[in-house]
Amino acid sequence: MKPMRMSQNPLRIVESACPKCFHRLDAVDSVGEGGECIPPLPGDFTICIACFSVLRFDDNMHLLLSSLSEVPIEHRALLAYIKMTVEEAAQAWNAKGGRPWASH
Repeated sequence: MKPMRMSQNPLRIVESACPKCFHRLDAVDSVGEGGECIPPLPGDFTICIACFSVLRFDDNMHLLLSSLSEVPIEHRALLAYIKMTVEEAAQAWNAKGGRPWASH
């Protein structure tokens, strides 16, 4: 598998609160081989940067609480890997005494 990376150019989206922790999310980034951020579409999945919940965009691009079991099988391993990577990055950042990764 080729190395995955974030685009480094997150896209601004209409602000929507995480339905689990209520953190206001106003940007998305994609992870892949090309490093380009692709705008999300209704039905796409994402991870909350604050509580690491699996979320899905509804038809109006609002966030709904979801789970890995709802992710299509062909994308489940990648999203699980991204979720784990985000959690580990936040833990490492916090362990170094950095500002909170995301505030609620």
